[in-house]
Amino acid sequence: DRPVLLTAGTPQLDAVAARAWRYYEFQLDAEARGVDVSLGVLAGAAELFLKIETAADRRHGLRESEFTWRARRAGDGISISMWDDEFASPATYIVGVRGVTPAVFNVLLSLTAMPTVLLPGVPTTLLHSPAGQIQYYSFTTSSPSPLTIAVSPIWGQPNVYAATGGNVAPTASTAIWSANGDDTTSVIRIMPSDASFVLGTYFIGVDGGVSGAEYSVVASTDTTAVRLVEGLPQLGCISSNEWAYFEFVTQSDASNGLVISVTPIYGDPDLYVTSSSTHATRPDMATHQWASHLPGDDEIWILSSDKNYRKQGTYSIGVYAAQGANFTVIAHAVDAAQTIQLNSPITSRSPSKPLSPRSLFRLLLPSTGNSRRQRQPAVDVLLSGLSGTASLIVFANLPSASSHAPSPPSPPLSAVAAVDSATVLAISSTEATRLCAGAGDDAGGGGRCALYLSVRTSMSSESFALACTTGVGSAAALTLALGRPLRAVSPPSEYTYYKIRVEKFVDFAITLTPSLSGEGEERGMVNSRDEASMQMFVQSGELPSMRRWQWRTAASTRTVHIRTGDAHFCAMCTYYVAVHSTIATNYSIVASDALTHTTLLPDVSLAHAVEADRPRYYTILRRPSVKAASRLYLEPCR
Repeated sequence: DRPVLLTAGTPQLDAVAARAWRYYEFQLDAEARGVDVSLGVLAGAAELFLKIETAADRRHGLRESEFTWRARRAGDGISISMWDDEFASPATYIVGVRGVTPAVFNVLLSLTAMPTVLLPGVPTTLLHSPAGQIQYYSFTTSSPSPLTIAVSPIWGQPNVYAATGGNVAPTASTAIWSANGDDTTSVIRIMPSDASFVLGTYFIGVDGGVSGAEYSVVASTDTTAVRLVEGLPQLGCISSNEWAYFEFVTQSDASNGLVISVTPIYGDPDLYVTSSSTHATRPDMATHQWASHLPGDDEIWILSSDKNYRKQGTYSIGVYAAQGANFTVIAHAVDAAQTIQLNSPITSRSPSKPLSPRSLFRLLLPSTGNSRRQRQPAVDVLLSGLSGTASLIVFANLPSASSHAPSPPSPPLSAVAAVDSATVLAISSTEATRLCAGAGDDAGGGGRCALYLSVRTSMSSESFALACTTGVGSAAALTLALGRPLRAVSPPSEYTYYKIRVEKFVDFAITLTPSLSGEGEERGMVNSRDEASMQMFVQSGELPSMRRWQWRTAASTRTVHIRTGDAHFCAMCTYYVAVHSTIATNYSIVASDALTHTTLLPDVSLAHAVEADRPRYYTILRRPSVKAASRLYLEPCR
């Protein structure tokens, strides 16, 4: 059979068995200056090959050894330009995709200045957008239901623009709709009631912000489920009392189970899941096989011992929010790595017995410099023990399922966060570059490097938080979700930055609690020296400092109350927080409002205001190692 014809800018969705091949072809005319072929693997593993077709190919078929170009690693793309010695135009090119395991994928041909067509609910492979450059896409819909365009960054703060009509290249000044990556989320939701809503084609532009970005982009209507790529976070957005649906396809015989989680950026989304060997029925509150509707993060573990677990099948995932929410959803095998978004803390718990209490994460770092001398930026890894002791080790290569020690030749890069404390592992640019230089074929590609972070807790089912930051100023600000506390470390005489997205016209508070005192002092009392050395400053829209702020902590309180009646209050805004201390100090920080459950950490006090007949709600994070009953103290401040 002749290979399938590829059309530039239109992804070809397909599947391949293990050790089998799928072939495609495309033609370049005499005016072509270069071509890019990318392979987005949605499930399983596959490799990409490329060659110029010859008469011999038509006589005896294709052989692997005859391909001219091969992607360096599974999941990478192939880019060739007119300066390549093997490049030819006009010519017919043959693309080969070989299954390493059974795989579902899309293959995409891109030519200069052509917008990429987005398929409904199918995310692109990870794309790199340099600072100051815009990449363009198009999406056509005939459904009169809300349209969502979501850009999920792995690093950077990408901006997204959308338009209709003849505006095929929307920018910040010409777009009808836009979302600013500096404001925490890069998602556009277009309702049918919008005066500019059309049944037809939307044109989308994504730029890398001020420092470049790596991201995936997906467009979908509410009638389409978004396909999840294993281990990659997918951004979602829903209005009040609405559902968003996702699908995750498994094709592995070796997994011990599956983890599906949803992390709110704001709001309180709940999680519902069903499974099927073919096409799973969409879950709802009444019909589902698994559900988690706790305040804040929701996480579902489906172990291989579960009667409804399917090693090969489709999981349908429903996310619901009574008050509307922005969130990320992620699915991965129990023993697979999940990818960390820079500046976005992950709150997780270690696996329960009989699995080992180890969790694996992948950190993708951008590269700078030219192809011959690439360098990685310095990165700080924050490890926070929320309900137990957690240890961290950094690997240059994907570790084995049982390993929790760096494999040679990597020297150990490790840190330990004791119970109720946090630690920061600072990886210099030189160290990150050295690690990336020794990374194997599973480390990533396309101008990036992958490091693997292994987190092990002292006991099963203990909670911890993990966050990675690089850059300075607002680019290094960690995202705080309402109600989700974070333990952190303040370096001496430096600022640590956070940002909070506020979507509701409601009062909220930010509480800073220094570390507990040492032995010999009453449990639950903070160290007075640490307390006196710490300050917190808050400002809407830009970074605060000691000299420029709108709210700050006073000598008598560690809580900043931001009320709707304040002159500087604004809804649909991003608030920046700066924490400063004259000495190195462990502390916890949490933002909360009356509409969101706030998680209480052991021995961390909060000062909140409550109005008549408007209660506030809390959840308690207990340590699995402590069997005694918990005590909750309530003390009026006035």
